Amino acid sequence: MNYSNATASKQHPSSLESVAEPHLPPEEDTNPHRTKLVLILFSYIALIGVFSAFHEIWRDEMRALNIVRESSDFLEVVSRLRNEGHPLLWYALLNLAYSVFQSTIVLKLCALASAAAAAAIFLFRAPFPLLLRLLWLAGFYPAYEYSVMCRNYGIGMFCLFAAAACYRKRIDSPWKLALCLSLAALTSAYGIIHVVAFAAALILEPIFCTSVRTKKAMKSLYFAGLTALGAAAVSLWTIFPERTTSVTELHSLSLQDILQAAVVGALNHGSSFHNALVSPYPLIVPLVLVGVYTLLLKSPAAIVYLFSVVVGMEMFNSLVYSGAALRHQGFLLLGIIIAVWLSRTNALAPNLRVGPLSERFAQRLLNIGIAVLLLLQTVPAYRAIKSDLLFPRSSAAALADFVQSHSDYQHAVIAAEPDVALESLPYYLNNSTYLVREKRFGSVVSFTTVSNPQLSLDELISELTQLSAKRNQPVLLLLPPSIEAKSTISVGYDRTLEVSSKGLVQLNSESQKLACFEGALTDENYCAWLINYRHLKS
Repeated sequence: MNYSNATASKQHPSSLESVAEPHLPPEEDTNPHRTKLVLILFSYIALIGVFSAFHEIWRDEMRALNIVRESSDFLEVVSRLRNEGHPLLWYALLNLAYSVFQSTIVLKLCALASAAAAAAIFLFRAPFPLLLRLLWLAGFYPAYEYSVMCRNYGIGMFCLFAAAACYRKRIDSPWKLALCLSLAALTSAYGIIHVVAFAAALILEPIFCTSVRTKKAMKSLYFAGLTALGAAAVSLWTIFPERTTSVTELHSLSLQDILQAAVVGALNHGSSFHNALVSPYPLIVPLVLVGVYTLLLKSPAAIVYLFSVVVGMEMFNSLVYSGAALRHQGFLLLGIIIAVWLSRTNALAPNLRVGPLSERFAQRLLNIGIAVLLLLQTVPAYRAIKSDLLFPRSSAAALADFVQSHSDYQHAVIAAEPDVALESLPYYLNNSTYLVREKRFGSVVSFTTVSNPQLSLDELISELTQLSAKRNQPVLLLLPPSIEAKSTISVGYDRTLEVSSKGLVQLNSESQKLACFEGALTDENYCAWLINYRHLKS
């Protein structure tokens, strides 16, 4: 799988001993030089800020802000999330920021703020040697995928790190942990999985630890765990798709399907997410996880959390939506990091004496293993950032420059096939966009039965020609750079564009090719055609 972007600097351990230092209490270990950590944090923010400035927004990033901009109020935003697959926290943040600044730049600012907040918590609160914290920041997910890429996963990372930081005081201040977990459940489907896993660890902890079997401790654990489960249930309800969706077949699942997926998920045990560990071999992941479980034997709650995350992710991958995308894969790595974090901030150690390894030696081995995993992450990070700096991720910015440099097209209506290519344009242009498959103006494609699944090129041109004549306005059509006669172009989610010889003749006779925009890292490459140009000239 292609890792699309990278990180700035690689950190190499001067010795294995520096990586394998035994754990000390956070006051002594994690913050030896607060000024140094502040400088590291601001350096990280500056670097991802530079990377973000040169990053071209593409459709998956802009879709959430398009929903915010098209909605009359926040209640309408919430009502449109049923078929989006993402809970409301990211939309709420964008809605607040956009209502204040009225600029699309808030998309990058919110992503940067989320990544910076996550980095701050990790630097100042994570119970790892400083070298490991630096390696984490230099890795693919903090340096690019959950920071430069403007999506809801960065804020999910922040909320999960905040929950891990609150875990130490889960007995005295359970409401803080409950709040962080509730917010994490509102970030993404994978955030929901992590929250359910966290809740399972909290609720089952009294089984493993006799010291939390007091009335106060159990009340705190159950309060945090059940509150988190409630938030996860509400979040799931808000994004549960309608039957009209074309994205998933969730409504057709039976109890047998779910149970079978749970068993298969436990057996596969993370192999579907091997790209998270930069491994071409799926079987590497179960082996790594078995090693982590072995070294966490004295922290059963952490094992419950990680095991639940892995099985939950596998089930989601097989039942709901593919987890092949790197943005999804990263939640496995987050699970490993947070599980080790929980094991080291557990002030109430279980009364277990299992395993042949001493706790000190087990922590050293974990530090070495995590160092290896994080060093591997710097490779895709470097590649991703390098490719993003050298090549556009979308052709939307180039198209915007073209449109703005030609006064005749500055008020043109823009249509596209595949229609999803339109979704990134509002970041750069104020032109109206028209969704032919849905026969309406808008910037958010509907992946439901509302969208016409089969469209022919001649139908497309005919409708846009009528639109241009009716509005007496130029219409630009974005089409793939290469179109062949008698072909069927898949445009996603079982939708197709039929190209016939008649359609090509109509395209060339009634439209004028203006320019082509190619070289983007994604599939957002296209040629711009002026529809009905003969009528406009007359």
